[in-house]
Amino acid sequence: MILVVDKSMKNAHALCDIFYFMGIISVAAKPDTAVKIVTNRHTAIVLCNPEKMLWPEELIRTLRSRSLGSPVFALAQDKDSFINNHKRLSMMFDKVFSDRTFSSTFIKAIIEYQREHSLPVTGEYIFEAINATAYRKNVTFFDYEIPYTKTEKMIIRYLIRMYPAPARLTDIMKHAFKHTCTSELSNIRTHISLINKKHRDYVCLNLIYSEPRVGYRILPFKMAHQQFIDEFEKQIAISHERREAEKKKKENENELSIPIK
Repeated sequence: MILVVDKSMKNAHALCDIFYFMGIISVAAKPDTAVKIVTNRHTAIVLCNPEKMLWPEELIRTLRSRSLGSPVFALAQDKDSFINNHKRLSMMFDKVFSDRTFSSTFIKAIIEYQREHSLPVTGEYIFEAINATAYRKNVTFFDYEIPYTKTEKMIIRYLIRMYPAPARLTDIMKHAFKHTCTSELSNIRTHISLINKKHRDYVCLNLIYSEPRVGYRILPFKMAHQQFIDEFEKQIAISHERREAEKKKKENENELSIPIK
């Protein structure tokens, strides 16, 4: 989830609408409201025209602290002018963008930067019915406690932090494990398969799904439930076809077994 901060709620909502059409969850807020609602569930923060805000440096420090280190970006009317006139302030941002590039290119740049620089930190990792908070012994899904291994928990937490942006295997190796050595990408695939197997054992649903040539995402509950229904209906159809085939086979055998007079 991306937090968009602007003195003008109209402008903030306009940016949120663009994020929405890109398939990204975001929320708009004024500076004084942002410091109250920001948490580590906000995987990135965008400040629009920060030079016009009251005490912007203190605002940035507060947002970073309460989001536990999420990247903070600036969206200025003119990038070069902003950097030249507000050098100290511009250095506090992970990256400065110009609203002249206020397009899908700008959105993709934020997603890419977020993917490359976001690291999981100790704190709350909650997504819909999933609670993978660090101080919990097991990951919970509704009232079910699922005993994932430490490695599996690290993957789940990283995917929660990245959502809705997909995470590539190389991203998971680079960021989710920090200094832990995981030798091969195939190990990550194996862990993801085991995560889904354990999740299915408890609730008959997958937790993680892969998008070819894109990456892995935590599966939203509604989507997981729909996949379960589709798979269930598919199995019923296959079972029905099998029974019909066996019935037809027996009828043919009975016809062949009738003695010719």
